[in-house]
Amino acid sequence: MLTQTNANLSPNVVAYPSSSPLTNATVFSFTGSIAFRIIGRVITAIQAQATTVKMSVKSDALAASDICATLDINGFAVGSLLTIDGTVADAMKGTSGVSDAPQGAALVATCVTSGIITTTFGANSTGAIQWEIQWQPLNAKGNVIPA
Repeated sequence: MLTQTNANLSPNVVAYPSSSPLTNATVFSFTGSIAFRIIGRVITAIQAQATTVKMSVKSDALAASDICATLDINGFAVGSLLTIDGTVADAMKGTSGVSDAPQGAALVATCVTSGIITTTFGANSTGAIQWEIQWQPLNAKGNVIPA
């Protein structure tokens, strides 16, 4: 299940480094209910070719739900940021600096047994992204770990 919240998030942050070439992956696993925001930082320049990226959440045995629409990251430079604005129909945002990063509402994900947050790339391009998640537990079982 996925919803939006205006919760102020605590400083719980975990990170998952992607590898080159960029391939579809589970980046975080979670349990219970959590509120979260995700930031991706390009740590190795993205290849100059069409390369789309989006993120999804899969809770328990349910189908995956996209938490943003795709963004083409063709040729993104080191230091570029990728964020989501909290509206699942909106494309992921790509910025060249912190001051441009959107401040959208946090998303809420919940599961009974286990959940995952995944990335999907439209091409296996060279480059690497460090994914970071700021999260807050919303119940006693709420927890996040890098995959």
